Amino acid sequence: MRAWFQWNQKKLDSYIAILKENGWTDDDVASKMYYQPRFFQELVERRVLPPRQLYWRVRAVYVKFGNRVDTKSRKPLFNKKAWKTANSVLKEILRGEASDPPNHSFYTQRLNTRGEPKTNKYGMQLINCHRGTNDVENTHKHIVSTFGTWTTGVETSCTLISEQRHRFNQRMSQK
Repeated sequence: MRAWFQWNQKKLDSYIAILKENGWTDDDVASKMYYQPRFFQELVERRVLPPRQLYWRVRAVYVKFGNRVDTKSRKPLFNKKAWKTANSVLKEILRGEASDPPNHSFYTQRLNTRGEPKTNKYGMQLINCHRGTNDVENTHKHIVSTFGTWTTGVETSCTLISEQRHRFNQRMSQK
């Protein structure tokens, strides 16, 4: 994952400085980043690099580890099928299918129950990441539960989805 994502270095450095002011050592920070990266992921944005940069980072991982031999099976980590898949991934990266879209952020400020920015015990503001499918799956779950096993026509489907959207917007406005 370290090859795929790049930290917002300015923000990361500023938060590491705050941790050091609170008695953390360089070893403490490095250990937390390695063993509990979620701590930093809740504080600092990451982005997937543009295709030309991402390609070389991911390719370097494949080159470094692909031909290594598994100690138990004595076989290379990547067989022919795995190399074919790896090359397909590299082609997708070059086409821009893996990179973040320009000028788009997948992060929002996490808020407490009063609607104020939520912070951790060090006073650092927490963020939510909306990258991935969790938000989409939430909506998909509602659509599936709305329709169930019904076989409906276009007009009924449109009405049900409109009702679901209205109720969702109403709940969000009340929050």
